[in-house]
Amino acid sequence: MGRNPNGEGTYFSKIIKNKVRYYWRVNYQGKQIEKSASTRAELKQKVLDWKRNIAYFGFDPYRQTLADFAQSYFKVCTNNLKQHTIDWYKSISKLYIEPPPLGKKQLAKLDPMTIENYLRSLSPRLSAGTISGIRRCLHVILNGALKQGYIAHNPCTRAKGPKSVHKEIPIPSVEKVKEYLAIAKEGNYVFTNGKFGENDGTIYMKEEFYSVFLVSLFCGLRRGEVYGLKWDNIDLEKGTMYVAHTLVEDSLGKHLTEPKTECSRRKISMPNNVIERLQEWQNIQNTFSEKYGNLFQNDLNLVFPNTFGKPVNMTTVNRGHWYKFRKVCNLPSNFHWHYWRHWHVSYLVSLGVDIAEITRRMGHADSSVTYRVYTHAFEHDDSSVVDAINKAWK
Repeated sequence: MGRNPNGEGTYFSKIIKNKVRYYWRVNYQGKQIEKSASTRAELKQKVLDWKRNIAYFGFDPYRQTLADFAQSYFKVCTNNLKQHTIDWYKSISKLYIEPPPLGKKQLAKLDPMTIENYLRSLSPRLSAGTISGIRRCLHVILNGALKQGYIAHNPCTRAKGPKSVHKEIPIPSVEKVKEYLAIAKEGNYVFTNGKFGENDGTIYMKEEFYSVFLVSLFCGLRRGEVYGLKWDNIDLEKGTMYVAHTLVEDSLGKHLTEPKTECSRRKISMPNNVIERLQEWQNIQNTFSEKYGNLFQNDLNLVFPNTFGKPVNMTTVNRGHWYKFRKVCNLPSNFHWHYWRHWHVSYLVSLGVDIAEITRRMGHADSSVTYRVYTHAFEHDDSSVVDAINKAWK
């Protein structure tokens, strides 16, 4: 191979360890760009892809900034991401990555120390978890730049993030949870001035909230997974449910999507109290549908739709039920709904359920994930071990 006319770069080959390696090199805006491959066809495809990317983005990484690339990246490089993930990355980028001082840095001149110093500067006002999220978003953006050939390596890979701080998650006792279930079933937490304003709609929604709470406690589903359940996924006779969807709210609106991971698609068994409650709830929903059939259109066959048969609005559920319920139960304001999933794991551990079964039920890829995420559930008193050693070495 030789030099290509019209300034389109040079093709050449080298023999390395008795194998031919093919190269293409071009000077692009004062920067030497090089591509290589093991075959001519593969090299030509790489060159073609690079030229397409240059034409598509139309920017020079030695003149344009990180902010410029981040904005371009979210327009064209996010096909493999879910919409709510894209929305989250966009918000993080807009708040913490695109503004100065980091956003004004030239893309090709970013280095690990600059990133590390910036992340460290955030620590007085942001939590370690938030800063880790910023670093993760930045890493994704710079990976995009790496794949497009704008940078030779991802500097964020070598930039240390903050040390994760173990967050103590409050796990209510079984006795307390029984009290909470009674409060949810009674439903008086909804009203601040007696039962003024109670109607068929409010009764329907508090019955639904109690059902959702019960399923969350004893099946361990994520909140979006509970509200994404369809009656097609429930087998009341066999006592099983199949987690096949999750409800998300993003810039596209409220819609069902696939679960978080492939392992999150799972069939789990339901305890008797959940089966009985779902039977009751199905009757309540059918009665409501018959009475308000002109308004209640449950086209998706959702187990837990709103009073119009549509996917619920989480903000409405939070304000109308969850925040009020949490206050009446004297739970702290930082007690998140997801903590019921932690309670479920802790409860199963206390019952002696095998870790492998808990992992499958929670939809994790392997037991190491379960151990890492729910460390608190596996903390136990090992005094019996010491007693055994002391007894053997008397």
